[in-house]
Amino acid sequence: MRLLYLTRGCNIHDRRFLQAFASHGWTIGFASLTRPDIGDPYNVIPDGARHLVWLGLRPKPSTDELRVAAANLRPAVVNFQPEIVLAGPVHDGGFVAAQAALPCPWVVQSWAFDVLWEIERDADALARARIVLQACPGLLADSRAVIQKCESIAGRSLEKQFLLPWGIDLANTKPAKARSAVRAELGIGPQTVFLCTRGLEAKYRIDVLLDAFRKFQASDRNAVLLLASEGSLRSGLETQVKADGLANSVKFLGAVDHHHLLDLFAASDFFVSTAESDGTSIALLEAMYLGVIPIVSNVGGNPEWIRHGINGWLAESGDADDFARALNLGRQMTESRRLGAIQSNRNLVQSRADWTLNFSRWLSELTQLAHPPTSDK
Repeated sequence: MRLLYLTRGCNIHDRRFLQAFASHGWTIGFASLTRPDIGDPYNVIPDGARHLVWLGLRPKPSTDELRVAAANLRPAVVNFQPEIVLAGPVHDGGFVAAQAALPCPWVVQSWAFDVLWEIERDADALARARIVLQACPGLLADSRAVIQKCESIAGRSLEKQFLLPWGIDLANTKPAKARSAVRAELGIGPQTVFLCTRGLEAKYRIDVLLDAFRKFQASDRNAVLLLASEGSLRSGLETQVKADGLANSVKFLGAVDHHHLLDLFAASDFFVSTAESDGTSIALLEAMYLGVIPIVSNVGGNPEWIRHGINGWLAESGDADDFARALNLGRQMTESRRLGAIQSNRNLVQSRADWTLNFSRWLSELTQLAHPPTSDK
């Protein structure tokens, strides 16, 4: 199969898809809206994918710029001759695909943030998303919440909808170090450990998490919050931590690689996400698989994985008091309930979020879209 993969750049999730396609023997042509930073080791196009064209767009391109990019994409399409195209996010990569007069079937790939966050803040992006979703032959999404939002935008039922909750590599999702060793390296003793891996950006509402943690500490100071990420709001958040007297209990770890992140899960008791929008979070799935109890926003795809008070807690987005209550409820779990939730979460991930199995099924569905089976007369 010859697949044209059209996306913004080449982030960690793009590389994951490209590597998976290539490992199954597909021929991959890669087209990017913005220039991938090839000098960045985290932004390298993987082996097996051929970079066809950089469309020369700046971040947040206008509708007219995207139309020009669609015209510029056509020669690469003619030269590569794909059997199918996968394009996203919806309102930019998907829009380019919709405008490019493609000679083959195409699927628009929602990354959740595009329809749950970005188009809510940009009327032009919403208009483009509507055009794409009214025209697309197929939609790939990571949660029912995203599919429902896309159908609402389109004003129609999307006949070819592919639900791929991404998933994790079960065989390789395991920490390299023991819990005690990681805690010792971090200078953590017997405290309760809350871990947040979300970026230090506006949509993840780390300010709400810090406020909730401050309120939680009023009744339980034997806890530490690990922030394992980086972002443009770090300086302001560090100021908030100092002003709230949390400097000794909140640790900014910066960006960490995936291997170290798995070790941090081993050292943690609870995974916390105060994000304002979410599809199916890979970090959430990893936490559930590794026995870290989730406390997450009641948004997007999270309720598809978390039953409040059973295998984790849901709190209202933007509500520090509700998150503080959830932190307290988590801390008060009995050992038997905790062990039951851990086993339930592990079973759930194994049954629904096996990346290898899910991706294999997705390839079969994509192949059938590109080459529908003919019925015998």
